[in-house]
Amino acid sequence: MEIIKNDPDRRFPDFYIACGLQDVLLEANRSIARALSEAGAKVTYEEGEGIHDWYFWDTYIQHVLKWLNYTAERQ
Repeated sequence: MEIIKNDPDRRFPDFYIACGLQDVLLEANRSIARALSEAGAKVTYEEGEGIHDWYFWDTYIQHVLKWLNYTAERQ
């Protein structure tokens, strides 16, 4: 991560990450969101009730679609 932080030419896209509070990948998602943010990336991170399944994704796809429209308008 230090290599990324110290690279003067680094550029990141904006990131949207969502994870369920009961998801087995919760800590991994928290970790990558934190690392990206610390490296200078703009990260939108959300957590909510749920596991790694279609029910969670079906809910959060609505969030990411709103977020995508927002980021498209900014560019």
